[in-house]
Amino acid sequence: MGQAIERIETRRLILRHFAQEDWRDLQEIAISKEQDDFSACDFAWPTDAEGVQAACAYFAADAANWAVALKETGKVICFVRQNGIEAGQEMDIGHLVNRAYAGQGYEEEALCALYRWVFSEMGVKAILARWAAADEEKLAPLKALGMRCVSVHMGDYFQPNAKGLTGQFAGATYRITKEEFAQRYGLRK
Repeated sequence: MGQAIERIETRRLILRHFAQEDWRDLQEIAISKEQDDFSACDFAWPTDAEGVQAACAYFAADAANWAVALKETGKVICFVRQNGIEAGQEMDIGHLVNRAYAGQGYEEEALCALYRWVFSEMGVKAILARWAAADEEKLAPLKALGMRCVSVHMGDYFQPNAKGLTGQFAGATYRITKEEFAQRYGLRK
């Protein structure tokens, strides 16, 4: 079931595994994430050079972590993680984009390519994505891919948010099945 893959190319992007030299681009992603109004809806990421270099080394050692780079420049603009296969052969895939590149179709392009590979090669029946229900900017690429909200739940903030607030937030789970994806985008046989 499924071959390991090192690289996926799209029209504008290269999805590949992290390398230690990606740490500066990863630092930009981390800073962008920590400055976001929804930063508290996830664990805190390091933003200092030493912490980001350690995170980059950790990401590079695990093939479930993907660096999404612009083909034209090689700049890493997005982090994607295959969080594992859950009951019912559903895979949770999370992503985090450098907000300077959000809203330009990069997330959809990268996720579509990875979803196609996961569905074609890994025997997965559905892909899940979980995030804050109110974060329309981050949910927009998921909706554009045809994912639909299947549940909303209350959860505790992981840390004080950018405004120093703690408490709870509404989290949402989005889902697309292999059949739904194949109908929209096709799959390799």
